[in-house]
This record gives sequence, structure tokens and C-alpha cells, in this order.
Amino acid sequence: MSAEVAARRVAVGDATLDDFTYTVVEPAAGERRGEQRLRTRLRDATLGMRRGHILVECRIRDRSRGGARLRLDRPCALPRMFLLTDAASRARYHALLVWQNGCDAGVRLTPVPAGA
Repeated sequence: MSAEVAARRVAVGDATLDDFTYTVVEPAAGERRGEQRLRTRLRDATLGMRRGHILVECRIRDRSRGGARLRLDRPCALPRMFLLTDAASRARYHALLVWQNGCDAGVRLTPVPAGA
């Protein structure tokens, strides 16, 4: 069972983000995630390291309060920790790799403080 949740337009700096719709996905049997995940329209993101080195571009497939499921643009062995930048919102997150299976990966996310 799933239910749709509409997001509202948000201003970030000088830019206004587009509206989009989340779908709340009920956890499957055996699910280890502690929070509900929200399936999104595919959102572009970049995975990189601190000094601006880009590892790979990806799509954010779904989100929960503390994590995300990613689809990499190409096969790439991800390091245990890296930075994720959401292309639409420009939000940056410290990402901790939880699992990876080919071009799919699950990460835990912690927002990077503004100015860091």
C-alpha cells in the first residue's frame, strides 16, 4: 500500500525549486530500514570527495529521513564515506555507504552544515 504526499515549492537562496510528488512506500517483509522511505521522481545528484573530485553522477531513487537509495550512472566501487550533492536543491550530505549491488547503492545521509 502507498499514499502520495505532495511537496510544496521552496525558495533556496535565489532559486525556487520545482514542485514534486513523493509516494510513501510501506516497508516490505524483512525490511531493516527504521523509517518510511519516500519514492521520488528521479533526482540528479553527484557523488564526490571533499576536494571537489567527482566519483560518479547518479539518480536519487527514494529517500527516508536519514538515507537514500541511489542508481549510479555507471558501475563504480564507492568508498565507505563520500559527499552527495542534490543537483536540484544544491543540498549537500555526508553519505555513509550501507550497501552496494552493481549500480544500486543505499546510503545514510547527514546534512553538511551551511558554509562547511
